[in-house]
Amino acid sequence: MRKLLIIGYCLISFLAFSQKKKFSYTSNENIPEVMKTQIQQLNNRIFSFIRNKQIDSLQAYFSPEALKNLGNLEEQMPMLQKIVPPKEYKVIDEYWGRGLKPGASVPVISSSLTYFINYPSDYEESYVKILRFNQGNVTLQTICFYGRKDKNHPWKMSFFNTSSWGFNDQGALEYYQKSKKFQAQGYLLNAYLEAKIALDLARASQGIFQFQQEADMSKHLNALAKKMNEAFKLPILLDSIPDKPEIVTVIPQDTPQGFFPMIIYLTDTTFEPDFLKKECDLIHQQIEKVFPGITKFRAKIFYRAYNRKDKERKKHYGIIKKTPLPKD
Repeated sequence: MRKLLIIGYCLISFLAFSQKKKFSYTSNENIPEVMKTQIQQLNNRIFSFIRNKQIDSLQAYFSPEALKNLGNLEEQMPMLQKIVPPKEYKVIDEYWGRGLKPGASVPVISSSLTYFINYPSDYEESYVKILRFNQGNVTLQTICFYGRKDKNHPWKMSFFNTSSWGFNDQGALEYYQKSKKFQAQGYLLNAYLEAKIALDLARASQGIFQFQQEADMSKHLNALAKKMNEAFKLPILLDSIPDKPEIVTVIPQDTPQGFFPMIIYLTDTTFEPDFLKKECDLIHQQIEKVFPGITKFRAKIFYRAYNRKDKERKKHYGIIKKTPLPKD
């Protein structure tokens, strides 16, 4: 499976030290409005500088450690422009922390208890802001980290990270719940694919943003994988089809419209479009019997054919088949 979008850029080192001072933080509506407005204006200013490639202006707003780790800003600008949020975004949560030993990494637990954040800071006072925005049907999440020595010094950006949050307004927790629902209904493959998506989304930020249920998601996926191996015993030979295509795996394929099942198979048929399409028609007619439920909850199924004799798998042919409209 093509990796989920994971785009982030750490601008400071992750250092861990023991805490000697008492750390505390305030969240959302409990943060003074003046401070929230100040950070919001700073956010928008930095993002605007990045979009417009105003390097000289941008340098004044990054922390010294961030600038050191970035190196040449002009060289890094293409990467920063890829991960910067658009002008329109939604603020999800924000946290103002005090009493942090510079360089320490301290977790912040969300008020909903659904996630926590491991963030480092170069200063005793820190600020974390979580943003989300859509690109088509994909929802991305940006986490911004700021710090300052005290109220007499300006806030500086330490780093920001952008990664996948979800698809069609559904995140890791929603996919996890859908997986458990499919499992209860007896649709094992659907349950496995949804669980795979859930865990990939949960890990998209590479440990910066972590769901409390991530360990449960992992156990759930592993249990389903074991049941999948027992139930389907891949590879599956479709011997009723003339050239006996062989299904080797099924993975979730991510697209701008969301995730769809992808059937990967080997074939001995003539590796030309007309022959491959005819064979795929026959496979598609049987696929619901092979994997119960696979045609019931997604509008498309992707197929990828490889020549069985091509051991290096250098060439493949892809076909997309429509299925009945998804049901709730």
